[in-house]
Amino acid sequence: MRFVIVTGMSGAGKSSVLKMLEDAGYFCVDNLPIQLISNFVKLIFAEKQQDVALGLDVRSGEALKELDEVLYAMNQAKLPYEILYLDCASKVLIKRFKETRRIHPLSGTGRVDKGI
Repeated sequence: MRFVIVTGMSGAGKSSVLKMLEDAGYFCVDNLPIQLISNFVKLIFAEKQQDVALGLDVRSGEALKELDEVLYAMNQAKLPYEILYLDCASKVLIKRFKETRRIHPLSGTGRVDKGI
């Protein structure tokens, strides 16, 4: 069983990667609240039936702390995982948000480039 955590910049392609992994046979969960990750990890490693990909949008310090604790516990228990971090050039992100007319989640009501 493979467990892949997909994260990265907003607009970099996390949802697209998760769709591709799902097509490849992975069980995919997107935007699981950070507080549920520990229980989710316990569940998937107890079942060990299918490759799993988890899409995470980690924006706050508290979320990062929680994720760090989960990854530390996984390392201690020798549970394997991979982290796929998606990065993207600012110009490309601005273009994507303008094309979709979506507001960048970190820009508030301001300009896209301020959120990036």
